[in-house]
Amino acid sequence: MQYCTFYLDNKHFGIPMLEVQEVMLQQALTPVPLASGVIRGLMNLRGSIVVSIDMRRRLGLAPTEKEEDSIQVITQGPLGLVGWMVDQMGEVADLDPADGETPPGTVAASSRELMKSVFQLESGLLMVLDGERILEMEQERTESA
Repeated sequence: MQYCTFYLDNKHFGIPMLEVQEVMLQQALTPVPLASGVIRGLMNLRGSIVVSIDMRRRLGLAPTEKEEDSIQVITQGPLGLVGWMVDQMGEVADLDPADGETPPGTVAASSRELMKSVFQLESGLLMVLDGERILEMEQERTESA
């Protein structure tokens, strides 16, 4: 299985390539009043409205100073198009899902519950995120607010 990988705060993350529609440079965002802090805004992608999620905030990482250098990984979710704001793109990793392991206890619990698995690569740990879970939890937080 292929994974689209990216970096947040020098940590290596990935999502299944089948979930990725496209990758693009940061676009102008329209703020959404009263939205959760992880929702950075909306953008227009060839006539489609895309919700942009700040993955640093979502994973409890420190904010970046160079937000304008961010990259959007556009995914198709149950609620439509979603942009994942990331620091830097990685490579496409071709990995056997059976080789994935349970996220270790050293990973913060708030991040661990958003991961499907982790892979030990020569370059370090690749943490595979669960895109649906990230969006479900965000929707739950928004609805309970």
